Amino acid sequence: MAEIIKSGDIAGIAEASERYRFLAYDRVFIEPPPGHVAPEGERYLAYKLGPVLDNQGQVVIPTGIVEVTRAARSDIAAVAKVIKTFTELSGTDRLIPIDTAGMMTIARPVRVTDGAESYVRWIYGEPVLPSVQNFVVLDISSQQGVKMGDEVLIYLPQTKAEPGRLGDPEIPISKAQVVRSTPYGVTAVIIGQEQPAIQEGMPARIIARMP
Repeated sequence: MAEIIKSGDIAGIAEASERYRFLAYDRVFIEPPPGHVAPEGERYLAYKLGPVLDNQGQVVIPTGIVEVTRAARSDIAAVAKVIKTFTELSGTDRLIPIDTAGMMTIARPVRVTDGAESYVRWIYGEPVLPSVQNFVVLDISSQQGVKMGDEVLIYLPQTKAEPGRLGDPEIPISKAQVVRSTPYGVTAVIIGQEQPAIQEGMPARIIARMP
């Protein structure tokens, strides 16, 4: 199993040398996945395991991205740098390769008007008021073409007009960005919020796709 082994930074005090949680730009020693050489420049997604959802499988909670700066050599661990954190990244996190084939670092999501519809299946940590940096699992998958970097709008749908009254328009709640997409589901991180009202079962729609 591929995993983060320990911190690769030398601290000035003994207690700090055994750091368990990591931040962006920290150096870590990693054990590459079986069969992977982990060449310099290769990136891995760090993750924790969440609950198992009925009809959707095991929830994977992305915690960050690390990039190899020195490849593994025989029985020596690879050295990597934390280049991005989504939530608490720790020494017990597992690693999987990120497929960057065909991706450009300058690529940005392009807005679409016919994005796939979904709904919020699960909220990480079950917070009372989910907000920016919280994770949600959506009932949609890579089989609908969803991929890492796509943007999602979580919203309240418009209501039908009743006799003598106007219906309510659609209300944007939050914007999220996909950080992992599999054939079984999608994990996204909240990157913007207009209303503090995210709830499980709330509808969501792809509003921008990576080229």
